[in-house]
Amino acid sequence: MRILAFYIFLLSVIVTSVTYGFLAAAFKWFPYHTYSAILSDLREQMLNEAHPSYLFETLHSESSVVTHKPDKVGDGLVLISGYMPVERDWVPGIKLIDNEGNTVFNWTTTNLDLFRSHMRTQAYVHGSYVYPNGDILLNFEYRALVKLSACGEILWRLEPPTHHSLFRDEEGNFWASGLKRIKGDAVKQYKIDFPGIAKPYVDETIVKISPEGEILKEISLLKAFYSNEKYRPLLWKYKRTQTHQGDIFHMNDAEVLNPSLADKFPGLEPWDVVVSLKKLNTIAILNQDGEIKWLSEGDFNEQHDPDFEPDGRLVIFNNNMDFSKNGEYLGGSKIQAIAYDDSYAMEQLYPVAGSPRFYTKAGGKHQLTLNGNRMITEAQTGRAIEVTPEGEIVWEWINDRYDDVLTPEVLEVTRYENITADVVKSWSCDS
Repeated sequence: MRILAFYIFLLSVIVTSVTYGFLAAAFKWFPYHTYSAILSDLREQMLNEAHPSYLFETLHSESSVVTHKPDKVGDGLVLISGYMPVERDWVPGIKLIDNEGNTVFNWTTTNLDLFRSHMRTQAYVHGSYVYPNGDILLNFEYRALVKLSACGEILWRLEPPTHHSLFRDEEGNFWASGLKRIKGDAVKQYKIDFPGIAKPYVDETIVKISPEGEILKEISLLKAFYSNEKYRPLLWKYKRTQTHQGDIFHMNDAEVLNPSLADKFPGLEPWDVVVSLKKLNTIAILNQDGEIKWLSEGDFNEQHDPDFEPDGRLVIFNNNMDFSKNGEYLGGSKIQAIAYDDSYAMEQLYPVAGSPRFYTKAGGKHQLTLNGNRMITEAQTGRAIEVTPEGEIVWEWINDRYDDVLTPEVLEVTRYENITADVVKSWSCDS
C-alpha cells in the first residue's frame, strides 16, 4: 500500500512539474528567463567551440581588391581593422592599404605582442583614429583604449572599459561608448536610483576623452532613460534588463554635433550627442546634461553608426537584421537618412534601384568621403565597398579567407584622404 502511495505521489509530482513547465514556457513564468539566458549562453558557447567567434561563412568570392571605376574612387589610403594573418597566426589587426590592396603600413607588425595579448582576451580593435604623424588610437573592445605610435610604442592606455566606435570632435577630443560595472557600496545607491534593473549592475555611459587620455565627461544612459517618463518603458520593452547580462542598451556609437555643422540642424545645439542603442532598436539625441531631446525607436533593426552629415541629414547604418545569412527576408542592410523631427521620415540612400543587396547581421559602418562617395563596411562578410551617390560600386575589398568555408569579419574600413603613401614614408622608424 505504501509502495502504491509512493508511486502515486511520484506520478503527481511528475505531472505537476511537466504541466508547470509547459505553462512557464507559454506564459514566461519563473524560471523562464533564467533558463532562457542559460540556453542562450550554451548556444553561443557551442558556436564558439565550433570555430572562433570572429569567423563567418564565406559569402563572397576569393579575397581581392577591385577598383571598378578608378576615376571615381576617393583619394588617400584606406584603413582596415579586423582579423588578419601575421606570422602563421590570426590576430586582431589594423593596417593601411592603397586602392590596389597593397599594404602600405601595418601597426600590427610594429607591436605584435599588444595585438596578441588582446587576442587572448577576445578583444578586437573596433574603433580607431589615425593621426597625420602615424600615431593611432585603438579601441580594444571592452578592454582598453590605447594610443600607439607609428613605431609601436604605447603612448598611453585608458583601462576603464570603452567599446565600439571612436569619434573625434573639432576640439580634438574623442567620444566613445563606456561601461561602468557597479560594485561594492555603490550597489545600494544604484538600487535606489534604478529599481527593477536586474543583476549584474551596469551603467552604459557616453564618454568624452582628451587627446592625452583623460576622461573629461561621462553621461549616464540609464539615468537619461530612467528620469524620462516618456522613454523609461523602453528599458523593459525588449526584456534587456532581465536577460542580457546587464547590457540593456548595447550602445555602439556616440557622436557629437560639431559647432561647424550646428546651423545645418535646426532645433539642435552644438555638442548635442547622437547615440545608437542596438538592443533597443533606437537612435537618440541627448544634450550635454544627459537629457533626451529626440528619439526614434523601431524604424530600424539593430542599427549602427548614426552620423550628422554636412547637408543636414542624420544618416544611419540599418543592419535590418532578420536572422538569415544574407538578408533574404527583409531585403538586406540599408544606409538611410532619418528626419530628426516628429515626422521621422526615412530616405534610403543605398542600395538604390538596380544596386546589389548587402547585409551584415551585426557590426557595420559607413563613411561619407570628401568626393561624395560612401564607404560601407559589411562587417560579418569581411567586405567593404565604396559607392557613388548614384549607387554605383567603384571600389571593393574582400578579406583574406581563413579556410575554404570561413572568412574573418572586418570591423572598420575607412578612407583617409589626407594620408598618402608619401605621407607614410615620413613615419619610418629605422634607426
